[in-house]
Amino acid sequence: MNIEILAPYCTTSKQKSYFEKLEKKLPLKREKDLYKLYELTAILYASGRYDGLSAFLPELLAVSFTGDFDLWYPVEKAVCLIAQIPQLAESKKEECFWFVKSPDESKTAKETVRNAFCTISCVSGASLRRWEEGLNKEQTQALDLYFRRYLSIFDVENNLKDPGDALGYGKNFLWQFWARFDVLTSASKAKFIDKQAPCDTSIFPERLPRLECEGKALQTRMDSLIAEQITALQDKKFKKYY
Repeated sequence: MNIEILAPYCTTSKQKSYFEKLEKKLPLKREKDLYKLYELTAILYASGRYDGLSAFLPELLAVSFTGDFDLWYPVEKAVCLIAQIPQLAESKKEECFWFVKSPDESKTAKETVRNAFCTISCVSGASLRRWEEGLNKEQTQALDLYFRRYLSIFDVENNLKDPGDALGYGKNFLWQFWARFDVLTSASKAKFIDKQAPCDTSIFPERLPRLECEGKALQTRMDSLIAEQITALQDKKFKKYY
């Protein structure tokens, strides 16, 4: 990954510090270092360096899912963030969509998503597997997509609690700053996952929780949340963080 593309766009002391530390960690192979890369894209986003992020996007899109979500999610967060650059070309947004979708056929990814769903929804994995035995391929694909949609919406709702919690700590603006980015990136991901073909949940057992928001309603709500975070991040109290 050629992070040198970002060098000309790192103009503040904070941005330069991030970049220099990342340079010393090349090649970026650890979760911690990849997350620092995501943070660099975030502070560049906050400072409006959309040109640099657009130029760097192909480097992120070239990353392949290898079955390790710990290494995948920081890169995915960065892609979901860059996808929300105002006036980003639709062709680039489409590439971001396929990037987020790329783990779909991975057996490891499916198992990880399924296990996370069972943990969060308190649905028994054993009973779920027994019910799945009677599904055809199309129905199984619909169920896999349902799991991802459920988790993506859960992430957004969970992340929405953080800005409020951070406000309760008065002038802990750094927490508020990163909490806003968590909402922004999770909402962007939820939009991508919802963009996939709708799944027929009428075949699902009643014990599976229903999605409260889908389609146009979800897209509209996520757009509203994203716009709210972008506006909030321009507050002058956050400028020292980027």
